[in-house]
Amino acid sequence: MAVDNNKYNRIFVSASFIIPALTFISTLCPGLYWRDSMEFDQIPFNLDIGHPAGSATFSLLGKILDSIPLGSISFRSNLLSALATAAATMCCYLLAVRLVQRRNIEIDVKVSLVIFATAVPFAFATSVWTWANASEVYGLHEAFIFFAAWLLLEPSKKQIVPLRRALFAGLILGLSCGAHIVTLLYGPAFIFLVAVSGPSGILNRLKRALCVGGFFILGLSVFIYLPIRSATEPPFDWGNPEFLEAFIAHITGSNYKETLSGLPIWNILRNMSLLPGFIISELSWPHLIFAIIGFGMLLKKDLAPAIFMIIMTMGHLFLYARDWSKALGYMPLFAFAAILAAIAMAVMWKSFQKGNSDKESFVVNAASFLLAFGWPMTSFFAHVDQASLADHDLAALHSRGNLSALPEFSVAIIDQDNLHYSASYYQSIEGYREDIIEMHYTQLFTPEFLSDRYPQSGIVIPQIKNPEDLDAFSLALITKGRRVFWDYGFPDMRNFAPKQDRLISRGLLFEYLEPYAPSNKLKKILVEDQIVKMRYLEPVISRIPLWPEDFTVQETYGSLFMRQSKMRFDAGDIDGSYNLLTKAIGIQPSDAGMQRNMVAVQIRRGNWDLAKLHAQRAVQLNPLSSESHQLLGKIYLAEEKFDMAQKEFAIACKLSKIDAISAFELGKLLLRNGKADEAIPYLIRSLQYSIDAIARHDSALLLYKAYLDTGKKLLARNLVKKLVAIYPNDELINKLSRQ
Repeated sequence: MAVDNNKYNRIFVSASFIIPALTFISTLCPGLYWRDSMEFDQIPFNLDIGHPAGSATFSLLGKILDSIPLGSISFRSNLLSALATAAATMCCYLLAVRLVQRRNIEIDVKVSLVIFATAVPFAFATSVWTWANASEVYGLHEAFIFFAAWLLLEPSKKQIVPLRRALFAGLILGLSCGAHIVTLLYGPAFIFLVAVSGPSGILNRLKRALCVGGFFILGLSVFIYLPIRSATEPPFDWGNPEFLEAFIAHITGSNYKETLSGLPIWNILRNMSLLPGFIISELSWPHLIFAIIGFGMLLKKDLAPAIFMIIMTMGHLFLYARDWSKALGYMPLFAFAAILAAIAMAVMWKSFQKGNSDKESFVVNAASFLLAFGWPMTSFFAHVDQASLADHDLAALHSRGNLSALPEFSVAIIDQDNLHYSASYYQSIEGYREDIIEMHYTQLFTPEFLSDRYPQSGIVIPQIKNPEDLDAFSLALITKGRRVFWDYGFPDMRNFAPKQDRLISRGLLFEYLEPYAPSNKLKKILVEDQIVKMRYLEPVISRIPLWPEDFTVQETYGSLFMRQSKMRFDAGDIDGSYNLLTKAIGIQPSDAGMQRNMVAVQIRRGNWDLAKLHAQRAVQLNPLSSESHQLLGKIYLAEEKFDMAQKEFAIACKLSKIDAISAFELGKLLLRNGKADEAIPYLIRSLQYSIDAIARHDSALLLYKAYLDTGKKLLARNLVKKLVAIYPNDELINKLSRQ
């Protein structure tokens, strides 16, 4: 494809793909990596059904690479991600060139060098590079998105984009949904670009939009393979989308709507505030500065692309700023930063060249070459140690070790994706430990899962509505000679979990025990637990310091020991809880939740000063956590530092309207200070959101007092009438009703 008449530019277009591709291949993960990467390793091989929205385009392209006998199946899927991210980098360069051309700047060798120097470091941003080294959809999605944007922009602002290119862009955007469904949130941005890049006139633009929309739908047809393949009962069949209702729910990701809608505005604002810092750490300070300058240039001279970027950024933040506090959630915005910085650099470089003597031109040329090779190389060396996965084996050790540790013919009910995806990979692709029955806990609601995946097991899943049903199901398995294991994520399953007092730690999982299990069985499991930890956990834990940027392994093992610590704490073993929690914090020192747990442990050990230090650390790590401020407020309250306690409770109430405990304590302190008017709304909130009967009782009595102190006697009497109905045998309330 001819990009520009300038032969040097064509060389740089090729280099913007080849250099990142060779780099990514040299640092590619040799096997399994964490999180969704494990799933994307396996779904192309069998054309399985992945998690919503199914990633149909990625699966079909991955199937092509899987047919090439080159390394393991996971390596081939990782290779697809590497090549796709290299293509995304090339599209960034193309788009930057196109936006510079639209300013009537000739793309000569010096301008090509400058654009190359500024745009290509996108490939070496830590998050971009890391996920180029493992199987993920991000690189493919960005390649589609930026290629479509390039197709919809002409070198001259006055030129109309040919219809065939606009139609091709529509097809590409449809296919991009099969990489990541977030493309739908970019829809308004691309609709705008289609409208402004075509002929004038409302009717003409409407016809053009309808034609492009038709090709977009054609691209979406890639999703048709999901119900067709699901009907054949593949080994991994997420959501079973062979039926229309399930298919629609799957491709729209309806399961995630509740999670996204429930996040507080403070979390969104906090994550957005991190974006400039992410650009600096992922690219560089100059990129942030020149990106701002470049965006100003676009607004002044080329408004359409600027509006496109604004709308697309808003669509991206709508999804990712809600729950992503990691840089990897903002990779398309890093591409925008690199492109905008390239525009600013090219314009400024061209302006500097005008009127220069031959000697000055030589200096400019030399500087261009130094910049073109120096800036990407600087970015490369700044991030290579963090991004390279060439020697990464933690995910493989963790995953295979968990399966190896399980006894023969046991049943494992899993919550963690890292364990569920990897177990499915090893069983369905490598044929390893096929005697184990492994299922995600949500699959307990689809009884046909077991008969499809493990037809020889003879196990039937009953109708499960509550924890008692789970206990009955687990006991039935034990009576058939199977051992039953639960993932440590069980307490977070929203009332869907077995009874905690029947679970005992065994390696990475917890074994379910029948009531009154014999002591010799308990001793056997305790011995097995130590053997499993030494054989399978310690090899991973000992290598965690070698991968300080691998936050997933830190979360996985830190959470494991934190959960075990919580169980010891609930059982009254405070010293055992302390030892495990100390180990968890050593693995994941930046987790505010672990610091809060340590506060409770230190209080039980009588170390109030240490408890306060951990509470302050929790606030420092996550200043937008109402729980951390609430905990620190309680410590100040115990120390009788009432003003400091009131401040912390007020912050907690501001951060969370449903924090009933902080609302109660704040209302109580305000009453103590004679500020009954200010106390009333907090006490009402405490009464409204308290889930504990005693807390509601105490909140109501304080609210009654606040009403009396402010002269609101009618409200006080009405409140007492309600309390009498709720607490008919409460002597104090009955006494108040007679006054």
